[in-house]
Amino acid sequence: MVKSLNGLAASGGIAIGRAYLLSDTSLTVLNHYSDNVNHEVSRLHDSFTISGKKLAVLQKRARQTLDNRAASVIDSEAQMMGDPELLASIKQLIREQHVTAEWAISQQLKKEKERVNQSAPDYLKRRLTALNDVEKQLVNYLQGTSVERQIPDGAILVTKTATPVLMAAVGERLRGLATQTGGPTSHFALMTQSMQIPSVVGVNQLVKTVNTGDQLIVDGLHGKVLINPNQSVVDQYQQMAADFVREQQRFGQLAQRETVSLDGHHFTVAANLSLPSNATDALAAGAEGVGLLRTEYLFLGREDIPTEEEQFQAYKEVLTAMPDRRVTIRTLDVGGDKLIGGSTGEANPFLGVRGIRVSLRHQQLFITQLRALLRASVYGRLAIMFPMVATLDEFNLARQLLDQTKQTLKRSGVKVAENIEVGTMVEVPSAILMADQLAREADFFSIGSNDLVQYIFSADRGNEQVADLNQELHPAVLRAIKQAVDAAHVEGKSVSLCGGMAAKQLAIPLIMAMGMDELSVPSAQVASVRNEIGQLKIRQLQPLLHKALAAKNAAEVKRMVNDQLAKSLQL
Repeated sequence: MVKSLNGLAASGGIAIGRAYLLSDTSLTVLNHYSDNVNHEVSRLHDSFTISGKKLAVLQKRARQTLDNRAASVIDSEAQMMGDPELLASIKQLIREQHVTAEWAISQQLKKEKERVNQSAPDYLKRRLTALNDVEKQLVNYLQGTSVERQIPDGAILVTKTATPVLMAAVGERLRGLATQTGGPTSHFALMTQSMQIPSVVGVNQLVKTVNTGDQLIVDGLHGKVLINPNQSVVDQYQQMAADFVREQQRFGQLAQRETVSLDGHHFTVAANLSLPSNATDALAAGAEGVGLLRTEYLFLGREDIPTEEEQFQAYKEVLTAMPDRRVTIRTLDVGGDKLIGGSTGEANPFLGVRGIRVSLRHQQLFITQLRALLRASVYGRLAIMFPMVATLDEFNLARQLLDQTKQTLKRSGVKVAENIEVGTMVEVPSAILMADQLAREADFFSIGSNDLVQYIFSADRGNEQVADLNQELHPAVLRAIKQAVDAAHVEGKSVSLCGGMAAKQLAIPLIMAMGMDELSVPSAQVASVRNEIGQLKIRQLQPLLHKALAAKNAAEVKRMVNDQLAKSLQL
């Protein structure tokens, strides 16, 4: 009988190959005494210099090709590696205690980890992962070891957890990934989606069950890991893999048509972008516009603030690449786990100064970004939206600053497009409750389901201890989204959904039935979303939505949708 473990599907596709088990072992640091202090200080400097250069390469690769949120994690590790105070404290330990460089690194970072563990709330303890990663990189260099070189090309990587740094270093060489911890929205999991690596996460007992050399099947479609399957099972999955590839190719052909349900209802399927350079890929995938261009990549991982000209060129690039298609650009969304140069941490960053609050507190920074956006507006169909808006006052003040900036540019003789839509992200409960009033002022809504879910349940989506509360299909979430959609439509305004929920097969029928105007998803998922919409009828989905809104829990909703899809899609 084939051994099968269940987990969570993180990135679609099927991988068949040999496992490489990356052991979760602690660093071994021996020979901690040294009578050659100057030699150890020199080794310390070398470790920081070489490891820092390696991270710089991974930073560049991540910003060019990977999910922006994952790239920001690598940025934070690079900032640690470049921290002169950290280097000085380790150097002092070497000189005072006559210890080796690796021992000093281990001891100093141990103190830092203990401080974070004792004083920081749970949602800040993800910094421990970065500290562990930095320690491993420095010590591995000093000991002449390299995890990346140990992993063979074409392997299926099996590990307790993964990090963005590891994925940036070896992801392109992997056939698949399976982890014991993490969720589909973990940074490394998002990277597997960007890199199109089949992956399954949250597989209980994985590292105790799999050995290096085992033949594995990673089923990224259904969230399964099969261990040492027999040939008939391998043949079955090889056929499934081939079918999946053909299906993706067929999706690509369908992408050139309009997105219409079987009973004639039109939808727009747009792309979420982290970089302007991704616009070409989005068009090739069939994206009908850009539903979300994140601008954080311009600000993160640097000590200075991007100039107006630098921002203008970036916004112009994506608008030019998307002729006659709406490009929605979100103003700076930092705070929470993303800080820009010069910012300091907060006791509770996810409930602190983030999103539009940062822009309204630092108005010169905000105005610089608005000037760049407005100057770029003449190169395409620009729409601007503000993130994390919690009150009507916040939206009105942000729009007032935008209008003032527009008038200032015009008086200076700068051309600005006249009909720029200005919208708001709807991703906190207060925005849902005030949606009727926000809809009177905003030109459109964009619902950010990732943050909305975590705020509805008061459960950090990055905290594994409450990962079970990341329930996008819970009736509470569905009711909140429908309330926002209805409020916008009463005022004749359009609504987009740009969170991960927009690409989920079980969510799409409910989203369609609500009357969502636009679904914005990663480029790699545009074609499959458009394909699913084209196989469904709204009139069959509306009774399903009515039942789902009255359901008691997410499990009940899933059963309802699966039953409906079995009828509609003949699965």
